[in-house]
Amino acid sequence: MRSKFLSAGAVLVVLAGCGGSGGGSGSSKPQIRFFNSIPDSKAIDFQVNETTAASSIPYGGSDQNFLSESSGLTDLTIFEHGQQIPLWSEADTLANNVSYIAVAIGEEGYGSETDKRPQFAFSAISRTAPNGTQAKLFIVHGLEEAAGVPTPNIDFTNPGQNPTFAVTNLAPGSITALTVNAGSQEFIARQTGTQGSYADQTFTLAAGGVYLMVVTGINGDTGAEAPEIEQVSIQGN
Repeated sequence: MRSKFLSAGAVLVVLAGCGGSGGGSGSSKPQIRFFNSIPDSKAIDFQVNETTAASSIPYGGSDQNFLSESSGLTDLTIFEHGQQIPLWSEADTLANNVSYIAVAIGEEGYGSETDKRPQFAFSAISRTAPNGTQAKLFIVHGLEEAAGVPTPNIDFTNPGQNPTFAVTNLAPGSITALTVNAGSQEFIARQTGTQGSYADQTFTLAAGGVYLMVVTGINGDTGAEAPEIEQVSIQGN
């Protein structure tokens, strides 16, 4: 994702979802859901092919459902609510019978650090329920480091010297899937190769549940912009 920088007024074409994943929604059209994980935003509008698809989404929020869109090359754009100049725009190829997540990450106040500017973490996903007593997670690296510090890769794991699950070396803007046991689970997000943590939170996961887990915030900030893990159920919505 960090290579998807756009200069003002430019449009980037990204071919996504060509491999496909099960949608789980019963619709033959592509399904897409938007999330705002830009910590210093007030509220975000999302457009699909120059038509507003979700409006005034606060930080940590999303539209309530997956939206049906037409297949083919599709323009996806991020705006600060009520503004005319886009924060980010890209074109992705959407396929029928596939679900997608589009997570707005980065910072509006990125200054000269263009790799931290607002952008999408975008991926095709499968919302099919996992087997038995398991839960499926889609983990997004949307965290930003303090000004002047490059954002490193992260590990997403449970505690202990021998964790039962772990995603390691996840690059900024990346999305990866992980299946874990349902029930109460503690998650730690930390810089790869370290023992400290950006965020350490416990969630209760339903058996057969499908969740988006976004590691977000700005390291060193406090309050609403502090590092955290956002959890959203995305099964059947």
